Amino acid sequence: MSDKILIVGGGLSGTILAWHLYLNDVDFLLVNNERSNTSSKVAAGIYNPIVFKRFTASWQAELLVPFLDEFYSKIESVLEEKFHFKIDIYKILSNENEVELWKTKSKDFPNSMFMDENIIPNRYTNKIENNVGFGRVFNSGFVDTNKFLDLSHEYFGKIYKLKTCEILYKHINSELKLENEVFSNIIFAEGYYGEKNPLFPNLRYNFAKGEVLEIEVENFEIDHIISKNLFMFPVAKNRYKVGASFQWTFEDEDPTEFEKNRLLDNLEKFLKSDYKVVDHKAGIRPATFDRRPFLGQSAIQDNAYIFNGMGAKAVLLAPYCASLLLDSIQNKTELPLDIDIRRIKKVNPH
Repeated sequence: MSDKILIVGGGLSGTILAWHLYLNDVDFLLVNNERSNTSSKVAAGIYNPIVFKRFTASWQAELLVPFLDEFYSKIESVLEEKFHFKIDIYKILSNENEVELWKTKSKDFPNSMFMDENIIPNRYTNKIENNVGFGRVFNSGFVDTNKFLDLSHEYFGKIYKLKTCEILYKHINSELKLENEVFSNIIFAEGYYGEKNPLFPNLRYNFAKGEVLEIEVENFEIDHIISKNLFMFPVAKNRYKVGASFQWTFEDEDPTEFEKNRLLDNLEKFLKSDYKVVDHKAGIRPATFDRRPFLGQSAIQDNAYIFNGMGAKAVLLAPYCASLLLDSIQNKTELPLDIDIRRIKKVNPH
């Protein structure tokens, strides 16, 4: 029997999973159906290890960040291209109370791995409204997601590990075949579209639509991300991405004037400069009810697995989670319950 794994979904999560298999010498085929409007194609790609609402490290940040750093470096070596950029985040602090809280929280572990206890003075007084200074987050950064996906798909295509087609659920059974090729396991990394997968019913998704702008600001160059209710970070000379919105109720996947104006209202609370909007995109994030990924084995078909629910954090979560899922498949290790779909009793009551 073949040990080859079939991955359904060529977005960020599926492509990151494919790279993990590739780097560990596991045979696979990545199937990408080229849906044009996915969260992966509009994702900003930022990874931030600090939750700004509480000034605490995000879930498993002390494990996730070192893992992703090594993971993306290996891929860059294979592709001989740069797409992962380490860049500090400057959080605009609102008042002296926030300053003192930042200083206190930055001394705790694991916060100390990511938070500078020294407050950074505002050197952009003619462009940025900030009277008390910035809290600096280090060991943060972003992945150029479009470049990563394009380069990855091109590379996998050249080595015959990528196929563009659509797989219909009605054709999937325990004898996994695609055009006469046999697979041992199938992993679904479908993002937003995974809600309709009959092999994983009753999963409690909580989809969030996100919208992102790109703007031009003349004579303003920074080498870090600025954050206050949204992010603003450089993508080219005088060009910045701004976002992202979170909409829990929405009608479609299209960008809206309402969210555009709301993003600009928040931007103008700290940006004191003229700008021009040059792009506006939207996508739907596969978020979950408890903001933890959906990983695990189908209760309906033993050789079917899910790799989904990364929300807005696929760049941060997916590399480490891919290692956990592969270990679970190959070595029958148990996944941590807070990311295993078994935590939802309706999915797997036993």
